[in-house]
Amino acid sequence: MTGNTILDQVYGDISQAISIGVLLYDAATSSGIMVNTNNIHDTQGGVGIYTDDSDPSQYGDGVTVQSNNIFETLDYDAIDVCTDSNSIKSNIIANSAESGIHLDSSCSGAGHNTGNGNTVNNNVMLESECAGILEDSGTTNSIGTGGTANLFVDIPFTIASSTCSARPQGKKPAKGTRFSPVR
Repeated sequence: MTGNTILDQVYGDISQAISIGVLLYDAATSSGIMVNTNNIHDTQGGVGIYTDDSDPSQYGDGVTVQSNNIFETLDYDAIDVCTDSNSIKSNIIANSAESGIHLDSSCSGAGHNTGNGNTVNNNVMLESECAGILEDSGTTNSIGTGGTANLFVDIPFTIASSTCSARPQGKKPAKGTRFSPVR
């Protein structure tokens, strides 16, 4: 998925479902899927990579999300990664309602844990309501440092381990509450 513009995708009542600009669900691991150089604006969520854990051959691992511009995610994370071994790099993310990038373990089950082995580097994140990178507790990922570091501007927590979903919409958390900074 390369070179697209996705604008104004809103499902409605977020207590029932949300609309994601680019949704990959149980993508086959050997397909070399890339989400590259897209402009995603004013959506409830930007890019979502998910699995239901029912078929081990289709966990959706190994996706590359690179060089996208994701602005104004209205209700959710800009990039939600609920699979393993993905590469999230060189994206520009601004004004995310929750985290810029969520390394998500909530798709785990049947002996397979998600949100692990992802590489996150060279991303620029501006004005997220929660964390630049939200790395769920118990996950292990490679988050860039040094020459591959991510840049965070006006974000309450650059890298955190916890959840932002309990926070009232539009309210920035007080420093030190509901979050456990991990880096």
